[in-house]
Order: sequence, then structure tokens, then C-alpha cells
Amino acid sequence: MKILITGFTPFGNENINPSWEAVKILKAGINDENIFIKQIPTVFREAAEVVMEEADKVDADAIVAVGQAGGRASVTVEFIGINWKKTGIPDNAGNIPKGEKIKSDGEDGYISNLPVFDIVDNIKKSGVPAHVSYTAGTYVCNELLYTLMYNIKGNNKSRLAGFIHLPFIPEQVINKGEDIPSMGIDHMVNALKITIETIKEQGGI
Repeated sequence: MKILITGFTPFGNENINPSWEAVKILKAGINDENIFIKQIPTVFREAAEVVMEEADKVDADAIVAVGQAGGRASVTVEFIGINWKKTGIPDNAGNIPKGEKIKSDGEDGYISNLPVFDIVDNIKKSGVPAHVSYTAGTYVCNELLYTLMYNIKGNNKSRLAGFIHLPFIPEQVINKGEDIPSMGIDHMVNALKITIETIKEQGGI
């Protein structure tokens, strides 16, 4: 089974993105030629285009897109992407959508076809905090998940895809004041390993 795992470039005021750091460490620590990784731009529309192009290039059976959700305290596996994009901060190309559909002919939302609940249960069993998330926001992360599922529903119905949000890593919160949660990178890498194992064992929902 070929699995593509992606992580984002840093965005906002951050100079690091834990999604890409965790993905890089994951790949370096496993000996599996069927696991592919790709760093993608934090840019509306372009992120999805890069992921889909890479998935087709490697003929991926499954895509696990990974992003940063600063402020969350656990690994959160996204259940659904919604057909809406809106942000108060620009993406890395300066785009600031004020509220519009991602796909004019798309459904209001598309549910990930990864085994979301089993992934979360298995991550928790390993001792890493994890939850199912029912909102991926309205930033680039949500647009990516929605567009991947839109593409799968229309063109490649056998492919699996989903999205996982990771918290800040400790070095990102040092100067952010009190009560900002973070998680060690080792826990994040472990969560991604378990995600891969679960997908290989169970396939989609």
C-alpha cells in the first residue's frame, strides 16, 4: 500500500511547522519505500494542487495530510471538510478569502474515508492524547481536506484521504504566555506511525 504523507510550510508568525517536522522524522525513522512525503505550501488552492499532483505521481493509495493547529492540546483527526474558506490572516501568498465556497458544484461537506475513529482509538492506546475533530476550520487545512475528498468522489473513488492536526511543539509556545498547550515531537511522530499502521490494517471506513 502506497501512502503519501504531507506537511505544511510555516505560516503566520511561526518559523517552524510541527506537521512537516514530524513527517520528516517519521520518514527518516522507517524503512518503507511505499511511504512518500512531501512538504506543501500554506497557500489556498496551491496546497491541494501540489498534493494531488504528487499523489498521482507516486500512485498513492492513501493520503494523510498533516497540519498545525496551534491552541489544540491533542492530536486531532479530522472527520469532515466543509465547502467554505474564510480567514482573518493571509496565507503565504497573501490571499485572505472573506467567505466563499471552495467548489461551486461541491457538496456542503465531505467526510474523510480514513478509519478516523479507529486511528484515534489506537493513538490513545499508545498513550498519546488524541481526539476526533468535527471542524478543520476554514483556512488552508480545511480547503485541502475538502478538495481531496471532492477529487476522490469525482475521479478516484478508491483512494483514501484524510487530515490530521498537530499541536504546537514546546519551542513554539515559550514566548506565547501561559496556558498555551504544546506536545513533544516524539508523540506526534508516534501518532503518525500508528495512523499508517491503522490504515494498512483496516483500509478505509
